[in-house]
Amino acid sequence: MKDLLEQKMLLAIEPYVLAMLEESKASSDLQYRNVEQINSVLQKIASQMSAQTICYFRAGKAYLRISHELGDIGNLFFKSLFYNVLKDFGKSYHLQTQENAICAICRV
Repeated sequence: MKDLLEQKMLLAIEPYVLAMLEESKASSDLQYRNVEQINSVLQKIASQMSAQTICYFRAGKAYLRISHELGDIGNLFFKSLFYNVLKDFGKSYHLQTQENAICAICRV
């Protein structure tokens, strides 16, 4: 039940995410070729929402972390954002969420 509700909420949020990607001059159809390009897009969008982004590399993985004060709705928004900018990574990433933070861990 929880997964179904989350899917419905992500579908409702996605148009806003796509609009922000378009507004940030980052087409949702653009293939993001590397983590630096993805981080740049995340920084543009997160800065509009008083959120902070951190990108670091360790042991063959890139960590893209967004900290915010938007609660669970913020995590859903940023999860949808990650899904849209990381879709070209296939299954070589996963997301971890905490209260007011979400992190994408990508194999590079």
